[in-house]
Amino acid sequence: MKKDKLINKIIYRLSYSGRRERNLKETSDNISKYMNMSDDEFIMEYTEVCSRYEHKKLILTVISIGLIISMISNIWKYFYEFLMKIFTSKSIAVVDVKNQAIVLSLIIILMISLVVLFITYNMVKTIYVLNKKKILLNQVKDMRMSS
Repeated sequence: MKKDKLINKIIYRLSYSGRRERNLKETSDNISKYMNMSDDEFIMEYTEVCSRYEHKKLILTVISIGLIISMISNIWKYFYEFLMKIFTSKSIAVVDVKNQAIVLSLIIILMISLVVLFITYNMVKTIYVLNKKKILLNQVKDMRMSS
């Protein structure tokens, strides 16, 4: 019986209606918090969120441009030239080094790709949260002005 309740609770938390209910409660709590703030405190919060949002957006743009420039300008050319020198060597002693170089290059490429993907995902998620908060603050600002 407890197992069924636990499974139902987990399914509800993962379901759309469960997420929607949690988001609605969080939004109404935030609205009441912002409505109860003094004008100075609200302006400070609004300014802080807007400036953090713009800063994160700028950082993401700079990172994206840097990645695109590095892809276009063949910055990896030197890494690949080094690997090709190892691969084209005819020495028997180099055969083991070739295998190690292949594994090392794959590990390096995988690690760099994972780091770039993690940073990009984290930045996009942060920008999403800040934009959501900024929109809510704009709506609360309008509500405060009308009342």
